[in-house]
Amino acid sequence: MTLGELVDLMLPGDDLFPAASAVGVHGLLRRRLQEIGGEAALSILTNASGQGGINALADLEHEKPELFTKLRSVVFLTYYEMPEVQEAIRSLGHRYNAEPLPKGYAMGRFDPTRDAPAHGRGHYVKTEDVKRLDLSGLDFLGERHG
Repeated sequence: MTLGELVDLMLPGDDLFPAASAVGVHGLLRRRLQEIGGEAALSILTNASGQGGINALADLEHEKPELFTKLRSVVFLTYYEMPEVQEAIRSLGHRYNAEPLPKGYAMGRFDPTRDAPAHGRGHYVKTEDVKRLDLSGLDFLGERHG
């Protein structure tokens, strides 16, 4: 199984969204894995992908969880960076800023009656009521914090 087939197992695409390999995720995956884990990561992934199918991903997740977590992160983040995928998201009627800065996301003014938590857990302290904590009893902080 190639890296292209591997990324397509994770993000196969459909009528609206392209498959991961169709937007080049596998090429960027190869480069990013070399940056993250060197040739060893690529070798492990290539050998695992040789097993074929979804079982290869399941085995990799079980046997090398840290590598799998990196793989999944790289594949998903790379996929959602792609202009074709962002256009598919927009076609669903979502406003999607590929780069939230400098414009940021539109936020209305905070309205305490609408936006304050209603779950009843926790509390807050007004800024003017914040008091400094006495850290002198915490010997592991050293003298400068005392």
